[in-house]
Amino acid sequence: MPGQLDRGETQECLHRVRARAGDVFFVPPGTPHAIGPGLLLVEIQQSSNVTYRIFDWNRQPARALHVEDALRVLDFQAVAPGPVMPERLSTENHLLLAR
Repeated sequence: MPGQLDRGETQECLHRVRARAGDVFFVPPGTPHAIGPGLLLVEIQQSSNVTYRIFDWNRQPARALHVEDALRVLDFQAVAPGPVMPERLSTENHLLLAR
């Protein structure tokens, strides 16, 4: 992956997943991820409030990248993600999205 980062080809290393309305994805810590156009995302994080940016999709003005920090914590064994089925809790208005 470091070579792809240097050449701006990071997206070639990521799995692409088509999201549909109502889909829920659990993205474990250490998993690189990006958000495609047309999506509304609710990202719930632990209180660490840490994001390491490894690529910024050639955005202008460019934001800071954190490649070396990210490479220390990335899970290179991560598999292609898929949607998870929320679990209905005791009341019909509450769902458990991930464990």
